Amino acid sequence: VEDPLPNAQQPHEYNSVSQIDIVPTISMLLGAPIPYGSLGMILPDLFWNPENPAELLDPLHVNSAQLLRYLTDLEKSGDRFPEEEMKALRQAHSEAVQAHANWQKDYLSASNDASKGSSAKNAQKDAKSKQSLDAEMVASAKQVFAKYKAFHLHAIDLCRRLWTTFDTDKMTLNLWVMLATAFMPLILALSNAKSNYRIMF
Repeated sequence: VEDPLPNAQQPHEYNSVSQIDIVPTISMLLGAPIPYGSLGMILPDLFWNPENPAELLDPLHVNSAQLLRYLTDLEKSGDRFPEEEMKALRQAHSEAVQAHANWQKDYLSASNDASKGSSAKNAQKDAKSKQSLDAEMVASAKQVFAKYKAFHLHAIDLCRRLWTTFDTDKMTLNLWVMLATAFMPLILALSNAKSNYRIMF
């Protein structure tokens, strides 16, 4: 699926779909709540509409709030989330939400100005002005999207680093326990065989 919001330096970049992104995407498409423990981000390809960027930004707002709430609850329950990391994560979310709010305000204001200033006499001029305005709002919407995406990537990276940390000492201990358990029947069998041999002779 081609990325609807391509990198300017990589215009032919294609998206790869992560498995964890499927659940929130389907939930938003169906108008259902995103499952509490979901860590994924909605697939922008299925929501992006240049004529109405809010169709992508509004679901992203819901998606990011759900993810932050889940991680905050995990932090309160005693999970190993570093305080500084969570502070940075909340800051990234706050910046995305603020950028989104500013975009909504500008979009509403621009729409009202365009409707008030339109007239049949200046139809061609109004059309050019609207096209320029739309391009500006789309560019601004992409910046908001980038902030939401940065928040999600930060959150996923944090979870990956915390939840894929291996305790080598415990792993080594478990390995020795498994080896001892595996060889114990053999040792007992050899011991019983020797005892039976002595009884026979």
